[in-house]
Amino acid sequence: MDIHQPFSQVAKDVKRHDPVRFLTTLFVPDRVRPAFWALYAFNAELGRIRDAVTEQILGQIRFQWWRDTLGNLEAGVVAKSPVVQDLAPLVHTYNVPVSLLCHIVDARSAEVESLPFETEHALEQYCDGYGGALAEAVCRIGGVHDEVVVSAARQVGQAAVVARTMLRVPASLAAGHCPVPSCVLDALRLDPGQLSDPDAVAKLAPWSLDLCRMGRAILGAARHNAPRPQRDVLAVFLEAMIAERTFSILERNGGNLIDPDLHRPDNRALGMTWRVLRGRW
Repeated sequence: MDIHQPFSQVAKDVKRHDPVRFLTTLFVPDRVRPAFWALYAFNAELGRIRDAVTEQILGQIRFQWWRDTLGNLEAGVVAKSPVVQDLAPLVHTYNVPVSLLCHIVDARSAEVESLPFETEHALEQYCDGYGGALAEAVCRIGGVHDEVVVSAARQVGQAAVVARTMLRVPASLAAGHCPVPSCVLDALRLDPGQLSDPDAVAKLAPWSLDLCRMGRAILGAARHNAPRPQRDVLAVFLEAMIAERTFSILERNGGNLIDPDLHRPDNRALGMTWRVLRGRW
């Protein structure tokens, strides 16, 4: 597969499975876009594990396959999987550390557990291990090594996953995965089994509003430190727009995680274009 062909299969896969990140890649230079598609296709493949397995052990076996495969890739052995073949240039040409990709695997492996987070700190670690590591890989591809910009990118990636986690709460609960930390459930006197009831989900409003405040604080720090990032890594920073929309809706509705407005179509392409034209994210 030639990922350098316009809208190749890998690009189509990203567009289908992760339309938000696909859209952000349209605002970066052509020369790095195919590498971003390869990275995001890999990440989308990890996300599909959660939806494809019915037992935690089966999911963990698949995540271990990825750890082993990435280790082999580092040693120069490329598996026949198209996703892995597209990843090879990231490691050998763009110098994305395999350890960074493994951090994403490790973080996302929590998604197949029924109750993955005991504490709020564990949830924050997941968001950084997934979103932060993914953002740092983007910086590697874009050739950006400035520690301030990389740190800001990681913060945006973390906040984006905070928002994505909240958006997925109803679907996660329906699939038997509860992303709400155990300590939060205990404080609210809720059992994961109760969360099939919309009235019980409504009681999560204080937690979701706390996450909105945390996400906004993270984005505020990132915007202060890197208000005008290089265009090569703009894809990461444009994700902030989608996260902020999620935070705004939840703040307006009082933290209602099952509000249909959270999933309504919006003018995100126009919004991203406006931010790019302004030179700020």
